[in-house]
Amino acid sequence: MENYNITELISASGILVGRKQVVKAISEIGGLRCVILADDADKPYRDNIAALCREYGVEMINYPSGAELGRLCKIAVSCSAVGIKK
Repeated sequence: MENYNITELISASGILVGRKQVVKAISEIGGLRCVILADDADKPYRDNIAALCREYGVEMINYPSGAELGRLCKIAVSCSAVGIKK
């Protein structure tokens, strides 16, 4: 796994925010560079995203806080997952 600067990664790339968009994009072969997943997301949600990332070979990056991840994405709510487009 590469050592990413999350702020730069989010600001320099196209992003998808939210479970439905991220899940859809994971299954589209070659659609995502990686997924950033908040450590404080609900366990079933985290497990589902992690399983899909493994299945489709998408790198997953853990991030400590959904609230902070939301702020980095410039949204007013907590964000559990962000897909980084290729």
